[in-house]
Amino acid sequence: MAKTTKGKVEPIEIDKQALQEARAAARAKAAAVFTDEMAAITKPLRNQLQKLTDRRTALDSELQSVEHDIVTVSKALNDVMGIETPSATNRGSGKRVRRSKDERLADAEKILAYVKAHPGCKAGEVERATNVNFKPSMAKFLADNGGHKVKTDGNKASTTYTLA
Repeated sequence: MAKTTKGKVEPIEIDKQALQEARAAARAKAAAVFTDEMAAITKPLRNQLQKLTDRRTALDSELQSVEHDIVTVSKALNDVMGIETPSATNRGSGKRVRRSKDERLADAEKILAYVKAHPGCKAGEVERATNVNFKPSMAKFLADNGGHKVKTDGNKASTTYTLA
């Protein structure tokens, strides 16, 4: 701003250093006020979150205890009823079972018979009815195992199968 004296305009000198210091002080004061206000707002939320975390820890502990009790009771019932449960070593390695060519051909024949009897069926229906898993594609499975041709219509879960 300029100062006027009897028609003359005199420039006002501004101390830039003082102005920058004043701005920095104002920013620091505003940041401190904001930080204090945010702390006041978030403190109850932090307390509530801590209570919920403690409650979840207690519930997890209780759940583990109940699961342990269920396993114990289940083992006791199996002992009373004379049922043997497989041990971890008897369960298998978790690897897929490789089927022989004869088994795959027999499965292909089962699938083919079902598709022939139920044209327009879906893969899930065939799997449930024949108890044969033919991932990823039934048409490819049948072509690879016996050279059967199956016509597909639709895509993904809505794919239907009929004999070609």
